[in-house]
Amino acid sequence: MSSSVNKFKILILGGYGVFGKRLTSELMKIPHFSNKTNVGTNFDIIIGGRNLQNAQEFAHRLNAAKPINNGHSSPFTASASGISVDIHNEQHFKKTLRELQPNLVIHTCGPFQGQNYHVAEECIENGVHYLDLADSREFVSQFSKHLNEKALKHNVVAISGVSTVPGISSSVIDYCSREHNEFGFTEIHKVECSVSPGNRAPRGESTMRAVLSYCGKPIPMVENNTKINVIGWQGLKQIQLKGLSSTRYVSYCDVPDIDLFPEYYPHLKEYKFRAGLELGIFQFGLLGMSYLTRMGIVNDWASKAPLLKKISEWFYNMGTDSGGMQMIMTGKDRQHNEKIVQFDLIALKGDGPQIPSTPAVILARKIAQNELKVGAQPCIGQFTLDELMAALKEFNISHSFSVGK
Repeated sequence: MSSSVNKFKILILGGYGVFGKRLTSELMKIPHFSNKTNVGTNFDIIIGGRNLQNAQEFAHRLNAAKPINNGHSSPFTASASGISVDIHNEQHFKKTLRELQPNLVIHTCGPFQGQNYHVAEECIENGVHYLDLADSREFVSQFSKHLNEKALKHNVVAISGVSTVPGISSSVIDYCSREHNEFGFTEIHKVECSVSPGNRAPRGESTMRAVLSYCGKPIPMVENNTKINVIGWQGLKQIQLKGLSSTRYVSYCDVPDIDLFPEYYPHLKEYKFRAGLELGIFQFGLLGMSYLTRMGIVNDWASKAPLLKKISEWFYNMGTDSGGMQMIMTGKDRQHNEKIVQFDLIALKGDGPQIPSTPAVILARKIAQNELKVGAQPCIGQFTLDELMAALKEFNISHSFSVGK
């Protein structure tokens, strides 16, 4: 059977940012081919951001670095270009979208805390597929409620939270929900999830704004099948990521999983999420900042993100470029005995930002090959853990499972 080639235009909002840069570089790799449909895809990638020069310079670097298939010609190509676009100017974004007419928009411009759905709505109304890397609990958990009916009407795939949470965290739970594998459960009752990047990992200002937005403020967790309030960046705990030599401190953070997982995983009675910074001076600094908020001295740390980012850069040469994610799951095995399984996802040599960027790469390729159902939904069950690890095989990233007592 002969193969055919389709052209697929992708607008990546924030395409030269910390995460946008990673996923854009991956989408430039060729070929994009589906064995199911015997159809290949040429990606025409448009890098969008407020700084036109940055967008164009990055596009130029991508085009110059395109791989040559050992001197052989190939029907598969990828090209990149840069444009200026400001998502906070709704009229400008609407005009840009109608002029470009992309097949897919990938929205990486955080922080998503406090954003409305105008980018997704505009995409859906114009028949453009949509993905975002949102980590805001409210934004992701309410996404389907606000947009599913409209997405179905316009025959559009729209998925929110295409990142570490809830995308990767749900793929791990799904994997462990298979009874036939060594690490499978019949029921998962409790999950403790932690993320700790290396100090030398790149950090954008928008990410800092996001994590500072709930510092010292009440956020929900699930305990004994009930929502309880904890305080952002408190609940300090020490963890050992398997594969890293030193322990890390982590504290409570706000994520979409808290609202979504009890609905998708009915046996789940407890879910807690923590994140941490490699250097203790930063982790304990955040703890102190949370108490200043509780005392009413500082109400909004997010506005201090530019200053705090600059201060953090003074300590860049301390710590490492290694980090990871850990999930400890407790439940019942096939003999109805209690079982504990630990999952660790470890990134070395600065490849940590590739982890939250990769789910969007996987789903963009699936959308290009018409492999996803239309509708607006959170990123739960959209890709498997096996698909994730296959997409990460070229990076210094590994995973492991271990059974506890």
